[in-house]
Amino acid sequence: MNILKFLIFTCCFLFYTSQAVAQFVTSSSQQLLVVIYGDVLTSNSYLPVEQTFPHQLEKRLRTIGFDVSVLAMGETEFTTPAALEKLPNLIGISPDLVIVQLGETDLKREFSAIGITSNIKKIVDSLQKKGVYVIVMAPKMPTTSDAEYNKKIVDFFTKIGKTVPLYPYTLQDIAGNSERTISDNYLPNSNGVEVMVNGIYIAVDTGLRWRLDVINKLRLQKQKKHSK
Repeated sequence: MNILKFLIFTCCFLFYTSQAVAQFVTSSSQQLLVVIYGDVLTSNSYLPVEQTFPHQLEKRLRTIGFDVSVLAMGETEFTTPAALEKLPNLIGISPDLVIVQLGETDLKREFSAIGITSNIKKIVDSLQKKGVYVIVMAPKMPTTSDAEYNKKIVDFFTKIGKTVPLYPYTLQDIAGNSERTISDNYLPNSNGVEVMVNGIYIAVDTGLRWRLDVINKLRLQKQKKHSK
């Protein structure tokens, strides 16, 4: 009986939420673009396309009512220097929302803390200046023997989490769980991807609503100028 009530509640929630989003979206004819700027943890290039994070996130957003396209940009082992260098390519496609998932490879290779943090900050700042809504997915915090190094990384993500939505750890509740990872017990399988989608969905939903509001306000301003 409890399961039946839960299913009824979920269906009702999805219906009313999708209706609300649909009314909001119809005021703008522009399709929204979400870009996941990161490495293999979020591109999931080793999985069938329909099981990947970009595909599953887009599917969830479209179910709710968003007219949106979600794509992954990056490399298998995307470093922050490479991401900063290729940032013009990202800005060039005019994304509405970007999920920045960087730092995992840098930390594994023990790149300098100053380099990692300054690169991510430059990327986030550059995107925000272009009016892009930014969400950051943090890497696993380092536990090296260098306490000062560890503290710099932790302090940076704590600080940036006060300026943009922060997903604490990309593989939160995934890494080390054999039911949510492939055979390496690290990379997400379809179950792990579902965990990521569930964890970040609210932040993405909020960001897209904000972006739609900005688009509609700009459109109204243009209409007022033309009517004078």
